[in-house]
This record gives sequence, C-alpha cells and structure tokens, in this order.
Amino acid sequence: MVFSPDLHKTGFSVKEDDGIIALRERSHFTAFDDRSHVRFDAKGAYGPREHETLRTKRKILIDEAEYYLASPEDMIANKLMSGSEQDRKDVEGRYARQKQHLDMNALKSTARKLGVSTELAKLERRVKKRMAYISSEDRR
Repeated sequence: MVFSPDLHKTGFSVKEDDGIIALRERSHFTAFDDRSHVRFDAKGAYGPREHETLRTKRKILIDEAEYYLASPEDMIANKLMSGSEQDRKDVEGRYARQKQHLDMNALKSTARKLGVSTELAKLERRVKKRMAYISSEDRR
C-alpha cells in the first residue's frame, strides 16, 4: 500500500502502516524506489532540532516532483548523534564523497550544538586515514 500519492507518482512506495506508526511514535519511515535500490528515510518535525533542519533543507526534483532533504551538514551531525553502526558507515561515505562541498563551519557549529564535536573529529580522522590508504594503494 502506498503512503503518499506524490511518492507513488514518482515510483516510491512505503507501507501505509509504517508511515502512520512512525508519525505517531515520532520516529521515521523508509520509502523505497520501485525502479532501483534508492531509498530514503522520512520523519516529522517535532522539536527545535528538526525545525533547524527544515530551515537549512535542500530542494531536489525527482520526475518533476519537489522533495526536500536535510542539508548534508545536518544529516552528518544528526547521524553522529544517533551513533548506530549503520549511521557511522553512512556518514563516513557521505563525508568522504562531499567533503569539498561541505560547509565545515556549519557542520562544526551543528556538531557543537548537538554535543558530537568529538565524534566529528573522530570521523574526520577516520576518513582522512582511509583516503590516505586508498591514495597509497592507487600509487602502487
């Protein structure tokens, strides 16, 4: 069953119960692209942190439908706050791929506000070490 007609029009689907439960429990639900392996998590805005994320959101178009995503800086800081192993992997990849395009002042400010500055510093060291390793492998 499709939760949102707009999601359905662009080939995304989510079980209706998942969306309703997530909104009721103030958690998140996942929408899946029926044509690929793309998926995204969605949630409501319930407090100051979510409202700040909405303020810095980015608009994307998928098949002429508008969607809004958290900025990469907010996504990284929020995932550092979560602390799960999967979030750690996600955030390392995002940071490595987008490092040149990140607003590091905004990222560090958000990390400070969320109390994850230490985790951000560790992330930066892990990615730097990994990139140096990959670079050395490429030179061989």
